[in-house]
Amino acid sequence: MELNFDATQIEGADIPQDFGALPDGKYLVHIVETEERMSNSGNKYLNLQLQVLEGNYKNRYLFDIINLWHPKENVRDIANQTMASICRATNVLKPSTSEELHHKPLMAVVSCENDEQYGDQNRIKKYLPNQTSGTPKEQIDGILGLPKRGEEPDNSSEPVKDDIPF
Repeated sequence: MELNFDATQIEGADIPQDFGALPDGKYLVHIVETEERMSNSGNKYLNLQLQVLEGNYKNRYLFDIINLWHPKENVRDIANQTMASICRATNVLKPSTSEELHHKPLMAVVSCENDEQYGDQNRIKKYLPNQTSGTPKEQIDGILGLPKRGEEPDNSSEPVKDDIPF
């Protein structure tokens, strides 16, 4: 791909670069991606990518590993309990594929733990149902401020002011 870009012609912007771990707390999230992966030791696991839907950390991402196929029974038991809590929280009790869990709001109880090698890391301790009413799509649209089908968007607020030059 050709890229005729000249950074000398663009003024630098003060874009916040703090992408550290989120503080301990409960966050409204949804699963945006699931992927089957293999660990360095050769064990298959399910990797979850979750997006925070509201608050100061809106649009930030969290990750969780579910060891559903681990050779140790006690590790699989924990993974099965975690998966069951995700299924209950999303009200998808018998998913055939992991994609059925995508884009359904749920609460994640998150802690911040220090890892000697990687520094502060988030760990999801528990998944809980979201208490907001409506279908998952209506909930997410409401959180994101999108109009309901057939409604006109609310244009009464000021337009977004940013420093993006396009």
